[in-house]
Amino acid sequence: MSLFTFATWNVRGFRDKAKQRDILAFAQAHGIDILFIQETNFRSPLDVSSFRREFQAFCTFGVNGRTLLLDLFINGKRCRFVNVYAPAKRADTNPFFQALRAYLSEPLPHVILGDFNCVIDSQRDVRGPGRGGSTYHARELRKVLTHFSLTDAWLHTRGDIFVPTRTSQLSASRLDRTYLPDFLLPSVVACEVLSPPADLASRSDHLPLATTLSGSPGASRSDQSWRLDAALLQDEESVERIRKRLRASVATAPGMTPRTWDALKVEWKAILQEEGRERKRRITARINETLRRIRIVKGAETLTLCMQNYLITLEAEYIRLLQQRAARPPGGWGKAPNQADEYLNEVCGNGSVRITRVKRPDGSLATDPDEITEIFRDHFAAVFRSAEPDGGPGDMRSTEEVCRNLVRLSEEEVALLDSEVPAEEFPHETLGDLEIVDVVKVLGIYFCCGGVAETTWKRAIERARAAIARLSFKDLTLREKAVAAKTTICAFAYYASRIAVMPTKTALQVTKMLGSFLWEGKPAPVRRTLLQLPESEGGLGLTHALTISKVLALKTARALFRSSDYVGRCLMRYWSSTSAAFLDADRPLGPLAETPSPFYKAAANTMRMLQREAPDCDVDEVPPARIAEEVARHQISDEERQMSRKWKKKASKDGRGTPRLAQDFAWRKNWEVLPTRQRLHKFGIVPSPRCPNCRADETLAHALMECPAAKPVWRLVARDFKIRPPPALNRNRGAFAKLVVMCTWFSIWKRRCLAEARRKPTRAAYPTLSRVREMIWRHLSEQLESSGEEKFLRRWHTRFFLMRQGKLQIPITAF
Repeated sequence: MSLFTFATWNVRGFRDKAKQRDILAFAQAHGIDILFIQETNFRSPLDVSSFRREFQAFCTFGVNGRTLLLDLFINGKRCRFVNVYAPAKRADTNPFFQALRAYLSEPLPHVILGDFNCVIDSQRDVRGPGRGGSTYHARELRKVLTHFSLTDAWLHTRGDIFVPTRTSQLSASRLDRTYLPDFLLPSVVACEVLSPPADLASRSDHLPLATTLSGSPGASRSDQSWRLDAALLQDEESVERIRKRLRASVATAPGMTPRTWDALKVEWKAILQEEGRERKRRITARINETLRRIRIVKGAETLTLCMQNYLITLEAEYIRLLQQRAARPPGGWGKAPNQADEYLNEVCGNGSVRITRVKRPDGSLATDPDEITEIFRDHFAAVFRSAEPDGGPGDMRSTEEVCRNLVRLSEEEVALLDSEVPAEEFPHETLGDLEIVDVVKVLGIYFCCGGVAETTWKRAIERARAAIARLSFKDLTLREKAVAAKTTICAFAYYASRIAVMPTKTALQVTKMLGSFLWEGKPAPVRRTLLQLPESEGGLGLTHALTISKVLALKTARALFRSSDYVGRCLMRYWSSTSAAFLDADRPLGPLAETPSPFYKAAANTMRMLQREAPDCDVDEVPPARIAEEVARHQISDEERQMSRKWKKKASKDGRGTPRLAQDFAWRKNWEVLPTRQRLHKFGIVPSPRCPNCRADETLAHALMECPAAKPVWRLVARDFKIRPPPALNRNRGAFAKLVVMCTWFSIWKRRCLAEARRKPTRAAYPTLSRVREMIWRHLSEQLESSGEEKFLRRWHTRFFLMRQGKLQIPITAF
């Protein structure tokens, strides 16, 4: 029995020559016929040509870097292998698999394999913190598998036995999988996770998954009949070329004899096959050109409305070409066309739900597809068959049956309809069940006769409250809270601000809710104007709600007016009245409104404000958040500007590698707003400014460096990690030294807070040193997991830990 083995492997980089030789030797040693790999990181055609020249091997590479199609004949039947490398970012996973459907339009059995970066069942395929979690990001993948009736080869052969294909320090999962169509399942011999040698396994965090089928690759050698590709007859260019070549072959043929006729048939078959291949090459060239243009357009940072429309046209053309290349021949070739047959065959062949059983009139079940089609045809024919084709009393009875619940008008009410009736006097009961409303909802926005209804802003407040209630259960840092405020809490309010200016009352409510969410109901330790500065200048990038709303209104108005195909430009110019400078438009010769509408008036005022306070910002190009930060930078006083400079100078000494646990502490320390006893005594909150661990007045410098409880910790940390203790603390220049200093500061402050809560001095130094080591270890492990070994060692290379087989060596001790 001949066997055919293929494997999938995420190699995490394939540019190293030695790694290429080791992987290919490993594949040959295990008898792998075809190896599908992901994350090769080939950056140029030179890498491709070098690989081919070095190993005399044929290799092919996907256009978008994430999808690769390969057609194979297995036991004489053509199959399409789809090698995928799904995005690791969860927000991009569902769009990726949704776009994958366009590559699977041809009527072929598909085998999908690769690194999916998601699991269908987290309880079965994950071990560690993510087990039993949400699988919403695999929703589109599940639809693809259901639509094409694909089965996991591992589950088919091994059941629920768990063997991970990717492992990390905290979790293990089965991200690499192979999905097979139904006709290949009986031929599956084995599906196993291979174990590479130790030196090769350390170069990737994934393991290869090999699948073995019984059968041999290649087309069948049996004498099968040949059939014309019906898609050729739908292509006008192909039809014209075929017509010319057939006429030329007939014209040059000798006298018609049986031998000549057989020769003509062979020649015509070759012509049709050649034209079919030429048609596919022609369509493929057009697809590649369309893809090239799509990549060029998407490479731009921002797109005008015209370029957005052009991109939509290119994407529609791309989908059309894919469908044209995968055109299916009409069902029932050679038979008279039947519209009902074509419709039912199309229904039975498409969709993600397939009807497999139908109950007969006698109560038994039918499972034959042809019989199911016949039952549905008879059912619908009976439903739409007219009992009285010429009309008559039956039609009247049917009409009365349908209209029996409608309210009938009396003769007096019919007479009243001949005259004009005010809206308040109109008999609404005559409309029956029709509901009269004052507000309508369009794309999530509520409109009334006067424009955007107040219901919209009430709904924005309700959504903001719901988002805050949901996020309050999560342990978020200040920066994470600020990001959530801009992207989740205020999302609907900013969405509505595209077409209406947010009311001042709503903006004040949003501001109060954000302040309560950030500081957990306590007063803000820093002035609100400073919080609106960029993160690099000490702020949180927390934009002012009303300013953002006005900027969004201005950008919408300018974008609509600059759009050449917008049909309401003249009406917009009319309602802008004389305040149209914000549109950069000339005064028209036609009439104008006496007063501008509130929306355009607010846009005009915002434009004048930006010209005064943010003159360097291009309103059409700069994002609204950056514009709001520039406005906030212009509105702060000289004293606040000096405070921002001091914060920036202190933050530059802390380094960029601050652990997540210490980020809020570092932000407050640089603003000098940590709740020391001296600061709290100054505001009258505590009666004494004395330190909880000693009798001296507690300032920030005293609590972190000068206190008798802090000095032993600094001596132990300096001895263990060879850093400079206070007062020479600022001379620590390296990234690792700055990380140690920040973790020590945080641990000392946490111990000080514990002493304050217990109302008892806490001076044990060795437990604090253990916490410092734990924080450093956890932060470095996260950095290694997120950045990779090469980038990690380039930034964090030090003599206080080892890298062995891609993992940190514990404990962190000096050599």
